[in-house]
Amino acid sequence: MEIDHFLILLALNWPWYVLFLVLSTLSLFPFARRFTLSWYDPLRYAVIFAMLANAIPPFLWVTQQMATEMLIYFILSETAFWLGIATFVRKRAPLSDIGIHNEEHFVFYFFIVCFTLYVAFTLLSYVMFGIPLFMDKSRLSVFSGSGGFGILQRFNNFFSYFVIFYIFHMLHKKTHKTFCYLSIVLVTMFLIFSGSKSKFLMLLFAYFGYKLFYLGKTPHTSKRIIIYLGVGVLLALFVISFQVSRQGGEAFDSVVALITRFVASGDCYFYAYPNDVYQSVELGNKFQYLFSGLLTSMRLVSYEDISPSIGVQLTEITRPYLAGENTGPNSRMPILSYLLFGWGGIIFAYIAGWVTSFCMFRLPRFLPHGIIFGAYMTYLYATFAGNVTDFTMGVSNLFDILLNLGFIVVVVYVFTSMTSASNHKMLGA
Repeated sequence: MEIDHFLILLALNWPWYVLFLVLSTLSLFPFARRFTLSWYDPLRYAVIFAMLANAIPPFLWVTQQMATEMLIYFILSETAFWLGIATFVRKRAPLSDIGIHNEEHFVFYFFIVCFTLYVAFTLLSYVMFGIPLFMDKSRLSVFSGSGGFGILQRFNNFFSYFVIFYIFHMLHKKTHKTFCYLSIVLVTMFLIFSGSKSKFLMLLFAYFGYKLFYLGKTPHTSKRIIIYLGVGVLLALFVISFQVSRQGGEAFDSVVALITRFVASGDCYFYAYPNDVYQSVELGNKFQYLFSGLLTSMRLVSYEDISPSIGVQLTEITRPYLAGENTGPNSRMPILSYLLFGWGGIIFAYIAGWVTSFCMFRLPRFLPHGIIFGAYMTYLYATFAGNVTDFTMGVSNLFDILLNLGFIVVVVYVFTSMTSASNHKMLGA
């Protein structure tokens, strides 16, 4: 079912949709209230979009667009997934007592390196592939077939978090204020040019991480969040209105598009369930598909040997005129787990939730405390929160996570060696 058809169905049966949206919200509200820390917490936003998405399947069922069997599976799979996530969230791991030796002596230079590479890689990608905001094709396909240049974005995923993280640190220390504000403006421009409607949230998430993973404080919600979110909504409207205007739309269409974006948080469900479209999706080797992002990034498997993603296949089936485009809905857990393992996917859903919970709430115990790894943990936390939306994306991001960890280890080793050598010379003098 295309989104236009779904919106018509929703308009004709809106009381049912509102009812199931309320029920979906009530089912996850206790989790959001108890286990997310504030409106700065990436997990809270993942839960909110899950609330919106989970209203779709029962709505499809009551409007006779979905089989009862699949509704039962949806409920069991979602329940198992959230029970898995709740495993470690009750007892967040304390920050490690171990830190990087002499980090305070070189962390500013580490920031300069990351900031320089972040700006250079971003500008280089603009020159080579164009600015995503101004491109007609999906921003997700910018680096498709780039011959390995996608590695620029893999590094930038961490660099952007560290740059914002350290800017907050300098503001906290009340140093280099002018540079900080100019840098925030530059970073915000890059986030807008990315073409993503939610990239601005990275600013909130970095602040969340700085408070929690470096200062060790709970980042409570303040009145400022209303201003930040208001500005964020305006930025999202700007991005959407720009994209809509390029397609000949009007300003009002951008507001409709934003509202539609929230309603369509569960787009994979109304793509997959009506007319049993999900049965036409072919994943080939299930193990290879699940770990395809990691295996292809490591060049262990070629892209030609991997089936197109679930979202891409659903799009090609329901919207054949988009065949060949690297675009499609995220594969939420009930869809992914069933296509991989059938009813055994309920067990997989719990395991996936457990793994996500461990990565988000236990890893701080194993990472050194400090600015560098505080930023890295923020990057991990926000990345793994995305598992709620699409677990395969989280698996794909493992390569990026290990790549950036290797970068940190190498650069920190160089800086610590230089610092130690400098100290020895001073002692010798």
